[in-house]
Amino acid sequence: MPRIKHNHTTKTRSSPTYKSWHMMKQRCTNPQYTQYKDYGGRGIDIAPGWMYFENFLAYLGERPSGTTLERRDNDKGYWPGNCYWAPK
Repeated sequence: MPRIKHNHTTKTRSSPTYKSWHMMKQRCTNPQYTQYKDYGGRGIDIAPGWMYFENFLAYLGERPSGTTLERRDNDKGYWPGNCYWAPK
């Protein structure tokens, strides 16, 4: 998939939406990440299309202020229909 400019990251900072996406990927795919055992280590996965930020953004939209990425069913992965922006 070609890289698409989404203007959510620069060399010095990232948007809240991008940070949420990035941390989701770390929790689920990086065995070196401190919380991996609670996510990827127990089978929590990410929809294949959501490995690309642009697809994640298209489905969930911008992260509203004061919210965090949540899953409706914590035993299921980060997939369309199971994720939403929830108040902190």
